[in-house]
Amino acid sequence: SLFKKIIDNPDYGNVIRIKGFVQEEDQWYEINATKKKMEIRPIEKGQEVIIIIGEKLNKAKIDICVKEASSDSLHLYCQDNETQ
Repeated sequence: SLFKKIIDNPDYGNVIRIKGFVQEEDQWYEINATKKKMEIRPIEKGQEVIIIIGEKLNKAKIDICVKEASSDSLHLYCQDNETQ
């Protein structure tokens, strides 16, 4: 899946967690993913938002990957926890 690809590929940075909601056709899904566990479950309603949390995130590459696989209305947020 798209989320596994982002978590497993170091080119996107050290992704610790992905959470949010996506819509596929008429069904909404809640996403909660870490390197150890991926949960994708159907829900009644949601809003198209994905939050990616990690360190040294390649935000430009993540943005391209997510935008290619989703609708234009998806809101993507990257939270980089890299210490200065």
